[in-house]
Amino acid sequence: MRRFITLSVFLTAAVSGSAAPADWWDARWSYRAEVPADVRGPVLELDANFSVLMRRGVFDPNSLRLVVPTPEGLAIAPLSVEPLPGWDPERAAVARVRAVLDTEQERTPGEPLFLYFDTAEHGPWEPGPALEAAEEPRSNLLSDGGFEALGDADSAWEPWGPGFSASEDTHSGARAALIDHPDAEGVGGVFERVQLDQARPQRLVITGWSRAEGVSGDSNSGYSLWADLQYADGTFLYGQSAPFETGSHDWQQRELVIDPAKPVAWIKVFGLFRHHSGRAWFDDLSLRQIERYTLYAAERREEAPERAAPIRLATEDGLALEFDRETGAVSGVTLLDEDWTDSVAAPHSGLLLRDAQADSPLLPVGGAVVAQDEGMSQRGSLP
Repeated sequence: MRRFITLSVFLTAAVSGSAAPADWWDARWSYRAEVPADVRGPVLELDANFSVLMRRGVFDPNSLRLVVPTPEGLAIAPLSVEPLPGWDPERAAVARVRAVLDTEQERTPGEPLFLYFDTAEHGPWEPGPALEAAEEPRSNLLSDGGFEALGDADSAWEPWGPGFSASEDTHSGARAALIDHPDAEGVGGVFERVQLDQARPQRLVITGWSRAEGVSGDSNSGYSLWADLQYADGTFLYGQSAPFETGSHDWQQRELVIDPAKPVAWIKVFGLFRHHSGRAWFDDLSLRQIERYTLYAAERREEAPERAAPIRLATEDGLALEFDRETGAVSGVTLLDEDWTDSVAAPHSGLLLRDAQADSPLLPVGGAVVAQDEGMSQRGSLP
């Protein structure tokens, strides 16, 4: 059996790596990457391949600092680091950085946010402020996640099917939602519709609690946190779910994470109970929207050392590409005698692979590039 891999060249916008600007936070740090200007927060996720951003050296997660400008000066936001599939600190330091911006702290308008980082060789580095799970702001987009107004005329929750009522048996507060089905034919639940009108796709995180009494059948989407949504282009995504256990159990929490492919217009969040008999309570549901960005380029505090001349390949109709001999990255682009390097070349380019089943980011194969006949050859490994 033969297997075929389709290879493409990826070209993305880059920030030049010249001498440090005057606003560099701390001279001990060698690298920084600017966070996109349209961050609204408060929860922020940054995906990056730090090996590519630095181009050389072993990345040290302890060096990470998210620097936030405020009227009182620069502040450091707490963050956490999660290695992504393919993580290799020497060759593919792919990680997700999660940070929380202080919603009560005034930020200086127009001033950029920067993520600073460095290599282990420039250390040792002491860890910065850590993001604890308890510190994450909930920023609940549901108007009544605790069901405190359930049953009132102005409640945002709507019934979906019969057998629905407010209950004083709660996870917290004074009310919860109860759905009671005498047989497995019952279809019911509660839902709230939230208008999002996203300008770009952003991660959605839904959490909620449920208690069960004599719920029949196996655990499945029929007894779950459930979400339907409509994209801004009018298409739909249905049936996203996080099932609860069946039988009888005390309050149990579930989380549903949705990474929409397109901007979302609205979403419906359900506490769903259908095709099961028994009783199910829902309480303390939340919907959060998380800013998520991928960092493709970084600035270096000092000029990078001289590198060997790149390998240049050209077509007969006016396209020429230059490849860095050490990394295989596209270091120069010329089209019809016009230099496009500053617009489209980047360290995150050249020969990239990803594990689609593991949902890994694009990873550079790396390895030395050598001229060969009228072309070039590249050999590297990607564990």
